[in-house]
Amino acid sequence: MMSEKEWKKKQLDILELIKEKCEQNGIEMVLCGETALEAFRSGSLPDDLTVAIRASDAERFVSVIESGGDENITTESMLNNGAYPSFEIRVLDLSTTDFNANNCRQYLNNCIHVTVKLIESLSMRKIPFAVGRMRFRNYKKKIVMPAEKNDPAKSAKVFRTLARFGGGRSESVRIGNRTFGKYDLSEVKTVDIDGNAYRVPGNIKSVLRSEFGKGWRSYVCEKYIENERQFRSTALRWEDYRKAIADVDMDEYDALLKDYRKKDAEFKELQKTAESYYDILERTYDRFKMWEKYEPQKAELERLHSDGNTAELKKRLKGYMNMMDMYARKGLGLCFDPDIFEWTMEIVRADEGDEREQELRGLVPESHMQPIRIKDYTGKYIN
Repeated sequence: MMSEKEWKKKQLDILELIKEKCEQNGIEMVLCGETALEAFRSGSLPDDLTVAIRASDAERFVSVIESGGDENITTESMLNNGAYPSFEIRVLDLSTTDFNANNCRQYLNNCIHVTVKLIESLSMRKIPFAVGRMRFRNYKKKIVMPAEKNDPAKSAKVFRTLARFGGGRSESVRIGNRTFGKYDLSEVKTVDIDGNAYRVPGNIKSVLRSEFGKGWRSYVCEKYIENERQFRSTALRWEDYRKAIADVDMDEYDALLKDYRKKDAEFKELQKTAESYYDILERTYDRFKMWEKYEPQKAELERLHSDGNTAELKKRLKGYMNMMDMYARKGLGLCFDPDIFEWTMEIVRADEGDEREQELRGLVPESHMQPIRIKDYTGKYIN
């Protein structure tokens, strides 16, 4: 497992490169999503970085990055990958690996990256029906277009069409699948991250409120957690890792993963059922323990109840009430003697109210409201 600081530093390097290239080429770029949120709120960065540029600048942006002179830096989008899942761009460092077995086949390069979202203008002119279909990612069904990485020509055509129709300028915009009533790039704000200044929309509070709700100040960003199916590395090139796993049949992996998830869900349901049965068996044992403890005291408990000595009765029944609370959290009631149960309910009603009393009563099966009968080893009742 690599240091989190290592891959975060690599992400920041890519972010700085994007910022520099955009400034040099007159491309408006702002932080967006959780990146804008964390930067504006705390001057830090989340675990996945996202920026936004205008859709009209998309192809020029790709050209600027690709001609930057660094052979390790590249882009990926529908322009060069027919199976790319979204109308956006990734800027990647090929000297790294960011592998996720669940979605690795969607991308040509699974590398540490910064995602570039495209700001689409919602102009008043009527958008053609086919373009609307493309925008909502139904184009693979509605337009003949093979989703193959080695034939991106048609996905590139879709990308360019979407960029053209979303490339105007208006206050109302769409970024990904989210619509903003106003996304003010005419007057931006700047935020500081490790001594570097980055731009966010001028009406950033309104934007964050639209995206994350009124509680945006306390919104918790998703954390990257390395596990057996995903990892990040700045020491391992994606090309080398891809070669190392070349003999893995990803179709078979996907099928097995799908089957595993189904079986895992079934197992968890069976496990819940088994645990509920175990709780019932455990309750049977505890009912007997309670009976053993309190049956010899019953006459004294009855006297305390008759005398109205509630404080002492409550003290004597404390163990039973604790046991009752424990089983209530499991959705089970606990009664081993109906008289003792009733005296206990009087205490609960006085201390915790009618609602709690009714809750505890409702959990006790009718059959448990009868006195416990004990058999000896021959099967004869001994009480």
